[in-house]
Amino acid sequence: MANVNVEKWLKTAMALKPHEIKPCTVPVRVQVIEADQVVRFYERYWDANDGRPGLQSAEQFLPMDLIVNIRSLTDACQYLQAQASFGDEEATAQAAHADAMIERAHTVAAELGASLEFVLNDQENTASDVALRVMAERAASSHSVSQLAETMADYALLARREEARLLKFKGFDKTLIDDAEQLAKSLLALMHPVGAPASPAVELRDRMLCLLAPLVSEARRIARFVFRHYPNLQRQIASAYRRERRAASRGKADPANDTSPAVDD
Repeated sequence: MANVNVEKWLKTAMALKPHEIKPCTVPVRVQVIEADQVVRFYERYWDANDGRPGLQSAEQFLPMDLIVNIRSLTDACQYLQAQASFGDEEATAQAAHADAMIERAHTVAAELGASLEFVLNDQENTASDVALRVMAERAASSHSVSQLAETMADYALLARREEARLLKFKGFDKTLIDDAEQLAKSLLALMHPVGAPASPAVELRDRMLCLLAPLVSEARRIARFVFRHYPNLQRQIASAYRRERRAASRGKADPANDTSPAVDD
């Protein structure tokens, strides 16, 4: 590898055990972009200003070189993503297919969730109502492919059970239930692929992303505390992608108007 940051993290990344390498429900490009945004947020709000605290106030609680390491891993992931894109068309196609599948799963979950909430809103608190609330909360906080697969399976099961009520609404697309069932199976297959292994660049990129994710989460956790009285700053440090997904799962038309707490990691 010709990239200095890839070399820096190569040994640590390759030391990860198989169970530590978990597929994420967030597309690679989004993870890289949002990690870079966290770095720039820390640079901008490090010092206190006009009565507002700065992130420097929590300096003693920051892991050593946290932001430096996020920047370094972000560069490594970008480099490896480019290598995968230009050097292995098949791997790139597989990655694009996986991202599209994940996006479709989120869309189907949002549509089924909204439809089920509509037809079950009869002022009675049934077992289906309880199940739907639990599923909606899980869908909004799904961070892994396995969680998303479980969510799809649950939505499909509940939709089948309430199919007669769903079909009373003329605008309901019955194929959504079939899609949910198929997506649940496909997402599980995504976790345990059969066939040729991923290219070295893709495999190493995924390992690097597993190193990057907890650092970004920790940086966000600390920033949320420092700016706990500044909701606008909390929204800036939070994942816009996950906010959009939460808004979609709750049927909100505009994620910019989502006033829920900025907790995403």
